[in-house]
Amino acid sequence: MALQYIGTITRTHGVQGECVLSDVDKIPNVRKNTQVHLGYTSAFGKKYTLDYIKPYKNTCVIKLTTINDITTAETLKELGVFLEEDAFTLSAGEYFDSSLIGFKVHHAQTDVTLGEIVDVWKLPAHSAYVIDTPNGTEVILPAVKEFIITVDTKNQIIKANPPDGMF
Repeated sequence: MALQYIGTITRTHGVQGECVLSDVDKIPNVRKNTQVHLGYTSAFGKKYTLDYIKPYKNTCVIKLTTINDITTAETLKELGVFLEEDAFTLSAGEYFDSSLIGFKVHHAQTDVTLGEIVDVWKLPAHSAYVIDTPNGTEVILPAVKEFIITVDTKNQIIKANPPDGMF
């Protein structure tokens, strides 16, 4: 089963081993005792058991069952947190930005193919899609509601209304 990136541990929270995640797309609704993988990439992650994950300000706090003090939690800073895709319960129409890689991007008004998403950047304000265009150039499209009109996960097509001159 493929692993899905959910965020990066940036700091500890309190003294009981809790950690704060950044780069969180959506706070996943997962069960206690779910296996999580921590590492710099999903390929080299170490397995831990999730105690809980809960909202905290505009991000979330994660607690692992075997991490019970601040000293041990400090060793986890800068590690990515990955979950198996089947651990998520996403509602209809929900998706993770990283799952959009490979989607075709069409102009919302003309239906002209603008390109294909090859990468997703997590930026402080919002995500951005790296799109390979048919003429071989890369365009960075901010993933904001002003530009992204619809996301069809079934057909893997995104309808976008980019600013004039971007493509």
